[in-house]
Amino acid sequence: MPPPVDPNEASGPDAREAVQLFLEAVRRNLPRVVFTTILFLLMGVFLTMLWPAKFQSETQFLLREVRIVFDADLLEDLTDIPLSKKLLSLTKELKSMNRVSAVLQELQWKEWLETAGNPARRKAFYLKVAKNLDVDMEADVTGGINATLTFQWTTRKTAVDFVNRLRDAWIKRVLDTHRQGLENRKEESERIVLDRQQAYNDSLEALRTYEEENRVPSLSTLEINHEMKSEYQVKLSDAQAGLQTTVSRLTALEQELIVIDPEYEVNLMPTDPEQGKAYLKLIKAEEVFSEIGDKYMPAHRKYKNAEAGMLKAAAMLKELGGKPESANDLAGNPLYLAKASQLVTIQQNQSELKALVDTYESELAIIDERLSKLPIVTMDLARLKEQVGIAATLLSEAKLDVQPLRDQVRLLRSSNSSVNQFTENAGGKAFEIIDIGIEPEYAVLPIGALIMALSLVLGVGLGLAGPVLAELTRSSFGSVKEVSRNLGVPVLGAVDMILTARDVRARTVQSTLTLTTMVLVLAALSTALFIYAEYPNVLPATVLRSLRDVTMALT
Repeated sequence: MPPPVDPNEASGPDAREAVQLFLEAVRRNLPRVVFTTILFLLMGVFLTMLWPAKFQSETQFLLREVRIVFDADLLEDLTDIPLSKKLLSLTKELKSMNRVSAVLQELQWKEWLETAGNPARRKAFYLKVAKNLDVDMEADVTGGINATLTFQWTTRKTAVDFVNRLRDAWIKRVLDTHRQGLENRKEESERIVLDRQQAYNDSLEALRTYEEENRVPSLSTLEINHEMKSEYQVKLSDAQAGLQTTVSRLTALEQELIVIDPEYEVNLMPTDPEQGKAYLKLIKAEEVFSEIGDKYMPAHRKYKNAEAGMLKAAAMLKELGGKPESANDLAGNPLYLAKASQLVTIQQNQSELKALVDTYESELAIIDERLSKLPIVTMDLARLKEQVGIAATLLSEAKLDVQPLRDQVRLLRSSNSSVNQFTENAGGKAFEIIDIGIEPEYAVLPIGALIMALSLVLGVGLGLAGPVLAELTRSSFGSVKEVSRNLGVPVLGAVDMILTARDVRARTVQSTLTLTTMVLVLAALSTALFIYAEYPNVLPATVLRSLRDVTMALT
């Protein structure tokens, strides 16, 4: 009768036995476990080199004068949308391809230069940079805009350079655009000022010309014109009365000359009466000139009038034939000469009175015409003055509008650097840089440590999984206890594996080859990683480009 079976053995191995079996399996497969672990660690090193950690740099600035952004061409047709949407548009503009590309062009990154001539790759690189760029804009309690730029990249320096350069480039772009807008608005305002100045001058000239034509303001009222008309009427009446008196005296003298000894007069007068009268006028003109010459200087008006009268009488006498032959005999008739001389004087007075009457009549006609036109002139003057007032008001408004633009443009032109001038930490500046980007001490995420930890866990796990699976799938018994437990019968004895010397040598060679292969594989991988890390230039360009593409995809 067989001995009773131990219930513990029949039900299965206990925990201690299972651990011992597991450790025994690990011991037998220890080289594989070590190889797998080292292999995964080398793969982790490679991934760490290929998938670098990201370093983050951040800068913050305050935009006090929001209008210089909204007035610039950065935003178009956004005057009627809420501030939140405007800030969103500003954020998109700051992350746009134009802004990022301009900064990358200044920084001259190698990855960026390699995309030259390939629009697809350049756009992909831009999208990668934009993905790592974060822009946060929010309204400040003071009414400005608080902007924060955050950028992550594979090295400290590139992260700092990009975030600071993007900030300065955007601020400079805003200020340059604002300055150009001010320049254009100032030029337009200056042109408006010149146009309105010309319009004002033209209206003044039109008013001045009209006043001169209509003798304004001296003769611009009915009272003045009526008063002048009355004065000219009195003067005309006096002149007409004097003319009538002169005509009467002239007629009387002519009659007296006729009755003074006619025979003597006939014998002594020249044959041409007109020639005689002209000669008498010349004598009278010479007497008048002699009297005037004794009292006045040659530059005096009366002297010039007397001289002109004498020359006129001489010219008239010359036209009639000159001095008559019997004129010398007239000197012996004093009465006739006196009357003749008096006749000439009265004839001159008559001519003067006629001219004066004509002048007064002409002035009266002008006054009558002006009186008839005075209502129209008054209306035209009021209209012209109103135009002058409107032009002056428009000119004043234009000058007031252009002066602030002149001051702002002068301030912008006087600054050596627009960015430095308007980003100082002082009041009144458009921009204030609160925090500049600096090189970070640590990576944002310790990706290298995570990869190495994961590699170690996977290497050890997969290395241990092999022996475990081998034990689970093994079809033979590893110990006497396994035979007794699985068959349910006691084992009286066991014979161990019998190996010949040839089998031992074969197993030794196989183990040696396996270990050698493992060592060579690990050595080759380690050498490749060392070359990639220290001497990447020896690698083919296509391999390096492919590795950089993979690195960029993982960034």
